[in-house]
Amino acid sequence: KMRIKQLIQYYEDKLLPYTKTRWIILTLSLIYFNWRVVSLKGFYVIAYALWIFLLSLFLKFITPLKGDVEDEDSDNPVLPIREVGEFKPFIRKLPEYKFWKAGQIGIFTGVGLTFYKSTDIPVYWPILVFYFFILLGLTMRKQIGHMLKHGYIPISIGKATY
Repeated sequence: KMRIKQLIQYYEDKLLPYTKTRWIILTLSLIYFNWRVVSLKGFYVIAYALWIFLLSLFLKFITPLKGDVEDEDSDNPVLPIREVGEFKPFIRKLPEYKFWKAGQIGIFTGVGLTFYKSTDIPVYWPILVFYFFILLGLTMRKQIGHMLKHGYIPISIGKATY
């Protein structure tokens, strides 16, 4: 058991600097999972749960570390505010690597669950798709409104050079 953990950690460490490669692997894994769900014509609840999980990861990824943008008592902003000559990077609630790793584990779990017929719960899948897009629209509208209200974007480009 310990040997397996060491082996997994070894390969995670080797893959860490290759951001594009990791995201290509995740994308291919997600394509495989979706292909499997479509080809088996089932496991829609598993697919819905996976996509909700990925949406929650994404929301944590684009949310600042200090999620409460304003201190409720004093109404003071806690997000970095640009001062003259000062650069404050965007610090995420969920770092990129942890986002990738949790997403990959979720996809592997979803693929694994598609091998068990007992997890194929019969459901009218268009309703799940509709619910997902309603949820996506509402949460992204709220998040984008939050970004616009407080004037931040979830990427750090670096300090401007003059």
